[in-house]
Amino acid sequence: MHGSIGVAVSPFLEQHHYDRVILVHPWSENDSAHNNAEHLREYFGDRLNRHRMQERDLHQTKFEVRAMDCSQKPLEVAEYFSFMINRDIIEVDDLEPEYHVLLVEETPTGYIIGAMAISGEGHNIRCLIGSLGYDIRRPKRREFNPDAKIGESFQEVPLLGHIHDVLDWLSSKKGTTEALAIIHKWYQNQDPIDWEMVFKTSEIAEDTEWNQSRISNHIRSMIDFDHPLIEDMGSNQYRMTRIGRQIGWKIIDS
Repeated sequence: MHGSIGVAVSPFLEQHHYDRVILVHPWSENDSAHNNAEHLREYFGDRLNRHRMQERDLHQTKFEVRAMDCSQKPLEVAEYFSFMINRDIIEVDDLEPEYHVLLVEETPTGYIIGAMAISGEGHNIRCLIGSLGYDIRRPKRREFNPDAKIGESFQEVPLLGHIHDVLDWLSSKKGTTEALAIIHKWYQNQDPIDWEMVFKTSEIAEDTEWNQSRISNHIRSMIDFDHPLIEDMGSNQYRMTRIGRQIGWKIIDS
């Protein structure tokens, strides 16, 4: 709970189903910030319940507040945050709990560092970061939408565990690995390079000896994986994800 993150909580939760929501802050339980966070917990819960009643949605979400009682230095926030999650994993009544960390651009970096550490330990955690303002510098006119909901601005940050999972998955999929490298090189050949560009299988096929059907099969495999390397943009158009770009560089450089 830092800066303006509270503005994004309700709109995001109205678009997703979670069993629990943990509001985390670095101050102590005796601090006024903790008392304010408790008020927010009640507010978020009441607002979400009203929304779900209107939608006739019976899903229940439990809200709680956690005070880490530490400084706001990045490494200390990372240490306390990762400790808190690891302790929760032990205490929660679930064999493989999944955590989604919701951040905005102004959130202290310590939370991302902590999420990286937890992911590296093999735990199921995802990190989502969004923007609360109007990004007028989107490269394509059709991608700028002032009416877009706040929850739609969040994008997943590739974590260490995700990268390991993808590389392990690709180790037994030579064809898919080659397809990813081909798509990655297609982006590099654009002038200027624009990672937000969408592509069609026909465009990828033009630069290779592969036919569209073969490329489409591998693209579908990369879309359906737990950590998608390609995203389906509709109308038979696709785009490489952030983790896809990162893995692509590693494949090409190896």
